Amino acid sequence: MTQGPIGCTEVGTEGPDELQASAGAAGPQTFCGLGDNDTIVGSSGGDVLLGGPGDDTLTASSEGGLIDGGDGADVCTQSTPVVEPAQFLNCEG
Repeated sequence: MTQGPIGCTEVGTEGPDELQASAGAAGPQTFCGLGDNDTIVGSSGGDVLLGGPGDDTLTASSEGGLIDGGDGADVCTQSTPVVEPAQFLNCEG
């Protein structure tokens, strides 16, 4: 992993990355994919998923959170059943 924006719990690289929340992690986590085409999967607890540039695939938990795909053709989804809706920004799907 590389140094990323302040506040990121998990940070990808400028290449394609797969970031996934750890089971049982305490509290919300912030994932920053940085560049290229990333796959990011959040856990329960309202994680923040930031794709950055590239065509990213982002999946929020059923318990809400924030997804920002960034630049590119990003696909954003939420696990079901939805307990609390997630907020989607810069997403195509």
